Amino acid sequence: MNTTLANEALEKLWGRGDRATLKGSDRQPSLSLSENSFPKYFTLPSASAKSDFHACLRDAERSGAIAIEWDRRAGSDGQIKRLVLSSFAQLTAYLNRTSTQEVINRAFAELIPWADDERVAHLIDRWKIGKSPRGISSDRYADVVDALKVIDDRQGEAFLDESVRRVSARLFGDSKRIEKLVPIIDLLTTTEGDSIARHPEAVLAFIGLKKYPIPFLVAGVGALILKDQSGGTTTAPVPYPYVGYEPRVIRGYVGSPSYVLSVENLTTFHELANNRAGKVAGLIVYTGGFPSPSGIKAYQFVTSEVPPSTPIYHWGDTDLSGFRIAVQLAEAIKPQSKRLLLWKMGENVTGTSSLSMTSADRERILQLCRNWKWDLAERNLLGGSPAIEQELQSLVLPA
Repeated sequence: MNTTLANEALEKLWGRGDRATLKGSDRQPSLSLSENSFPKYFTLPSASAKSDFHACLRDAERSGAIAIEWDRRAGSDGQIKRLVLSSFAQLTAYLNRTSTQEVINRAFAELIPWADDERVAHLIDRWKIGKSPRGISSDRYADVVDALKVIDDRQGEAFLDESVRRVSARLFGDSKRIEKLVPIIDLLTTTEGDSIARHPEAVLAFIGLKKYPIPFLVAGVGALILKDQSGGTTTAPVPYPYVGYEPRVIRGYVGSPSYVLSVENLTTFHELANNRAGKVAGLIVYTGGFPSPSGIKAYQFVTSEVPPSTPIYHWGDTDLSGFRIAVQLAEAIKPQSKRLLLWKMGENVTGTSSLSMTSADRERILQLCRNWKWDLAERNLLGGSPAIEQELQSLVLPA
């Protein structure tokens, strides 16, 4: 006996019962077997197939799960008009399913250690109304628990830079586990709402995880103040063409640079540091793509020591990730009463680039530009300027 179509009808009815249970509705869910609601019923290939379909549903009715309403005009065993849910619990058992409410109850029990976390409470609230933010449904609660363990571990380590795979192996015995949790970590750490996903690199960098920790690279004039092994500080001039230190040892900067320029991409940093755009009269800082918390702190130590009149720029790709990096840096120096300016990211560049920009990305970038008053970039984006990789732009330093 082929039970596939009967199970499909029962599953559809179960889904309605599951949603009604979540909502606390007193209405009795039903499924009309009309040509509009369930057309496959009308395309059964033979009388025998139809009889098998009816027999399967009668079996469910005998279990107490459903009631069958027959079309009286079609005669005995002729045509089913409607399936009515008699007992959601019985149908759940009959189909060997677990209700969403039961899954949420299990999730809540597992997530009790994070009960005071607003984002966890928000996620559970969304599950209760049948929503799955970013596709993260209630049956993935075990993954949510693991993501929270990662976040807690990073907080315990003060978000110091570490290799994502080494931390993953330490926590889970699986070097790639954390990378599979990125969408959930993103949802639990974002400040931009449920619907706006960040680049995986940005998510991991936000909690101090990199494929491999990178040094804080600087080029140009002046000297860095560094923490030494005794707990004191020492001053080290910035040599030509550049120098790199563990971000945690950066404690300040001494000098009067003509500008501070942060650069997103390593190729451009190397070219500028090697005077490919002329002699560096300012200080150039490599962000390493999305900067980590320790990279941001090192950047703040440096920018806090430059004269208030020194312009501070950022130069990166003109896509959503590039502008999000700029926002991170702008937020970092805002408490210092300093403003981040864009360098060459506002140019109306034409050309072919491998970077893509969806209409949603463009709208989000425009909003960021408005928030931070990056007017030139906003005007050119409104004019249709494409996403351009930094490496496709000509090498030019601020004056």
